[in-house]
Amino acid sequence: MNPSPDLQTVLAECQQFPRSFQSLHLATSNATGEPEASYAAYVEHDGAYYIYVSELSAHSANLAARARCSVLFIESEEQAKHLFARRRLTLQCSASECLRTSTEFEALMDQFVAKFGEFMTMMRNLADFHLYQLRPISAAYVAGFAQAYTLSGTGLQEIRHRNEQGHRRPSPASNEPSVAAVPDALHETRLAFATMRRENRARHRDIAQRLAISEGELIAAHAGFATRTATAHFATELLQATRLRPEWPRIIATLETLGEVMALTRNEACVHEKIGVYRHVSSVDKESAQIGLVQGDAIDLRVFYSQWAYGFAVVEQGEESVQRSLQFFDAAGVAIHKVFLRPNSHLAAFDALLAQFASTEQQAGMKIQPRPLSATELQDSEIDVKAFRYAWDGMRDTHEFFGLLKKFKLTRLQALRLAREKYVQQVEVEDCHSLLQAAVAERVPIMVFVGNHGMLQIHSGMINKLAVMGPWLNVLDPGFNLHLRQDHIASAWVVKKPSVDGLVTSLEIFDAHGDMIAMFFGQRKPGKPELCTWRALIENLQRETLSCVA
Repeated sequence: MNPSPDLQTVLAECQQFPRSFQSLHLATSNATGEPEASYAAYVEHDGAYYIYVSELSAHSANLAARARCSVLFIESEEQAKHLFARRRLTLQCSASECLRTSTEFEALMDQFVAKFGEFMTMMRNLADFHLYQLRPISAAYVAGFAQAYTLSGTGLQEIRHRNEQGHRRPSPASNEPSVAAVPDALHETRLAFATMRRENRARHRDIAQRLAISEGELIAAHAGFATRTATAHFATELLQATRLRPEWPRIIATLETLGEVMALTRNEACVHEKIGVYRHVSSVDKESAQIGLVQGDAIDLRVFYSQWAYGFAVVEQGEESVQRSLQFFDAAGVAIHKVFLRPNSHLAAFDALLAQFASTEQQAGMKIQPRPLSATELQDSEIDVKAFRYAWDGMRDTHEFFGLLKKFKLTRLQALRLAREKYVQQVEVEDCHSLLQAAVAERVPIMVFVGNHGMLQIHSGMINKLAVMGPWLNVLDPGFNLHLRQDHIASAWVVKKPSVDGLVTSLEIFDAHGDMIAMFFGQRKPGKPELCTWRALIENLQRETLSCVA
């Protein structure tokens, strides 16, 4: 997840912003309530803005009569990164005249002379000009797409990311806007999304990163909005998200009705895409149903529902077709799992799923929570290494490894470091590419595990086409795609775990934070020993590593 905005940095930027201008935009209202816009040169002093205006001007009379105005500072179109996201500061101000007889008048006029030159020396003596103080009461600062802030309090020192006031959205039953409020920041998020998708074809994840929000927040910003409106105001809405009730095991059990779909699970360094049907859905723990299984012929998942917080049915209008998906996120808005419909998926089943599981709450936005900090790794000296190694010797099933980590309070990477050398060997990070190349060349069926804290997705079978594109190592097969950032691999390990079927060997790769990116096994089923051809590939990696060391 991207970090929350540094509000103090934003506040400092906001306070500095007006100082790049010599004049301000001014909005006042006349005696009949009609708004009138103008501009005036200004100086700043003690948190207020001062303008020197003729009594013949409309805004001078309006200020004298109503003592309120709005002030705008906005960057030029030429300097703006995007026309629809010009940086701007809008201030609601009280207005009062600073009389010529006051002690402040001469000092302030000296500031005008210093700022604007000798022209003001002549102007300061014109009796039909008046000096007005515009003191800010509240303000709104927009730094860009989805970066709207409200300032208040003494000296406008209190700042918050705007998330309460907003634009109106259309009623589902009408083309006319309803009175339901939608946050300004969410409106800007949707506008930025539409712009980046249309102009740059950017991916959802990349758009979220550019907006400094989570991917879940990006999707949630589109909740409750119809996409089939013809009104120009909502023509930019490309995506509609429908909130789902948090009945995750029941939703997953219903996915079989969709027919063939694409399942996607990813972490920071790897994306795993698998085409198939969600069959044989069950729960490991029948009572709490916090761990689920999907064991279809193609789609094979281990589901950790305790990490799931939000789910959406998403409909997005593409250039040539409509893309429908189900997307699930944790409490921080980080994507856990996505299900994409394919051309031959059952649309009626998708509509039925929405009718069954749509939440009654369809407001836009997401209240995210910080992701829990990773468990602090204990010092090696605090670990009972002898007992841990003995327990490793005694494993009868590879799944017992998770219990060892918990029992001995080990991180996975620490466990590999402390294991006996006959079970674990560190190899070169490039060996992952070499292993996959060898599996393709030797026609060795493999298993590829990629996951995150809420999902583990597994491919079993041959891989046929490898392609390197920049830092990405890709498997591009008809039913299985893998996209691996090779530059994110910090370490790679050959790992052997005892089982009743003999040793089970894997290659495990980790990122710089010690988080697992992926695991590779030879294809096998419980009750069967691992393939000799797979073990030969692994042993070849180990021989190459040893020869390099020597």
